[in-house]
Amino acid sequence: MRDFDRATHRRNGNASRSQHLAYHMNFSTRDMARIGYVMLRNGQWNGQQIVPATWAKRISTIVTPVSEMNPAGLRDDPFGYGYLWWVWDGNANTGAFEGAYTGGGAIGQYITVLPKLDMVVAHKTVPAETRNVSWPQYQSLLDLIMAAKGCDVKQP
Repeated sequence: MRDFDRATHRRNGNASRSQHLAYHMNFSTRDMARIGYVMLRNGQWNGQQIVPATWAKRISTIVTPVSEMNPAGLRDDPFGYGYLWWVWDGNANTGAFEGAYTGGGAIGQYITVLPKLDMVVAHKTVPAETRNVSWPQYQSLLDLIMAAKGCDVKQP
């Protein structure tokens, strides 16, 4: 991490309701891309194994398939779920999105790993109410990137 600053991270929530408060992390786009790149390289950075390859694979592998997602409305989405990664699943796990997975954060921050294209997409927003980027908006951005790469793939 080049830009990590612990002072910009914070816990948030109601401690009287849960001892496990949300922990909002603040990464630069560059550091988000580095996280994605470590995942793309199966836990390696610059030839050094910094995360066990078995763990990198495990967390980006489906634990809950899209066909078992709850509530049932999520079964229409393209994703199953790994460990904090949404994994393209079912009919969506094809073409450029075969083996792909994405992590989503608050207000439209995303890290998407596309192994078939040897690509990572990092998307960062500026924290402000008016700058939220929804999944459909981000999905449209991914579609534009796929078109620029010459991929004839429209996400479901």
